[in-house]
Amino acid sequence: MKHTILVAAVAVLCAPALAGEQCYYPVEKHRISFWVKDVEGLSEVDPKRILEGMDPQITCDSSPGSDPICTTPWGGRVYLHQEKEEKSYRYYVRGFNDKGGNRLEFTWSLGMTSPMQFVSFARDERATAQCNSLSTAKWHSYITSYTDESDRPRYTKGSTTRAVVIKKSEDVYFGAPVPASSGDRGNF
Repeated sequence: MKHTILVAAVAVLCAPALAGEQCYYPVEKHRISFWVKDVEGLSEVDPKRILEGMDPQITCDSSPGSDPICTTPWGGRVYLHQEKEEKSYRYYVRGFNDKGGNRLEFTWSLGMTSPMQFVSFARDERATAQCNSLSTAKWHSYITSYTDESDRPRYTKGSTTRAVVIKKSEDVYFGAPVPASSGDRGNF
């Protein structure tokens, strides 16, 4: 009888979390993707329709607490500007080299409030959710946004300036959860 109670007690104490309990999920990876399409001369522009089916032109990958690595599928250089925030950095994609090696630089009528920006996660960044509710073996969509008519971004290539539409997508990859009731905020 004592052995049965001990086994049951160990099983309950060793369970990863009780039903309905909250857990901390550490952010292990952060991916930001940008789709950019020249729309100069088009009278009506629907960014979702225009960008549908395209692959991203710029992808930035980072781990919390580290600088992002931004690339293009063709190996073009990506130009970033960073500004310090309280616990992390805000990054602005200022431009990139196109497939021909030409440098494209972005400008916006609203200045640095561009859609081509993101905040890197701090080392201790995490999500709080019901235990076992988030998969830790796949990417989760975090944010998807499109430019609108009020601040049509433009790019400059040499002396030519052209209008573009932009889509930004942010995805996160979570590590193993830590029950909030454990008193341990996780090793992150």
